[in-house]
Amino acid sequence: MFFSVLFFLTITLSTVSAAPSPTSTGFKPTFNPREEDLILPSRSRLAIPQSFTNAQRLKAGLPLKAPRRFHSRDDYGSSPPGYPYPPYPVPSNHPGHQTRGFIQVSESSTGNVIGFVGNTFVIDGEYGIIPPSTPQEQRLLVNVNRATRGPQSIQTSNGPDDKFPYLGSILGFGSPSGDLSPGSFSYTYIGGTSKPTPPGSKPQAQANSFTMDTGIDREIESAVFTLHHDDSITIQWVNEDPSVNNCFNHIGVIASNILFATGDKDQFTRVFGATTWVDFKFIPIY
Repeated sequence: MFFSVLFFLTITLSTVSAAPSPTSTGFKPTFNPREEDLILPSRSRLAIPQSFTNAQRLKAGLPLKAPRRFHSRDDYGSSPPGYPYPPYPVPSNHPGHQTRGFIQVSESSTGNVIGFVGNTFVIDGEYGIIPPSTPQEQRLLVNVNRATRGPQSIQTSNGPDDKFPYLGSILGFGSPSGDLSPGSFSYTYIGGTSKPTPPGSKPQAQANSFTMDTGIDREIESAVFTLHHDDSITIQWVNEDPSVNNCFNHIGVIASNILFATGDKDQFTRVFGATTWVDFKFIPIY
């Protein structure tokens, strides 16, 4: 795609490059699985946008949405266990209630806005960035709780697959462990999850967009996002090893336009090459 080449040529010119190097064992991990690594015979699948109306579904030959019922929310602002849909919408900008908006992406080193999180998956069920000039309907629409001052799960309203209505961290294919910490190049994709995980919980085996697309099982966490008073959003993956918990997570985007998080920028670029490091900011819709 022309945009992908032009866009990432522009933003990576200002990024300090680091040539990939093999690990001490001589094994070279790959950021995404190779074709021979895939368990599914094909990565092509039917992704039904959450924004599709029943009329659009009929026209496309897709099944209709099941009727939605009013129901109570659980402690994490999510649906009751086993319920297939996100909770019924509530008024925006009310304390303790969900506020809709977009996630703006800026380059960490300069503060320059380079785009927004888009509402499509890039390669293997991961989200990427679209330019600021792209129509708003192509931005990922998210719902956050502005009264929560700690990790929370973020719901999506117009993602590429309504089976994964939560934004989440998915353990990377090439990660050597489930810990994002200094001294390790472990990383997590930013993709979609089927259900929320409780804040503070360790990686869980749960349906997610990467596993659906590749057939490769990877654990996830969804309650990793913290919305700060200045509307910045940070990510905090809960490590399996308690001795390396509370490690700062750096958000990045690689040349193939895949968003991810890692605990050590230097180790990551040593293994996977040049990366643009970015910051997230919530832009509410009024």
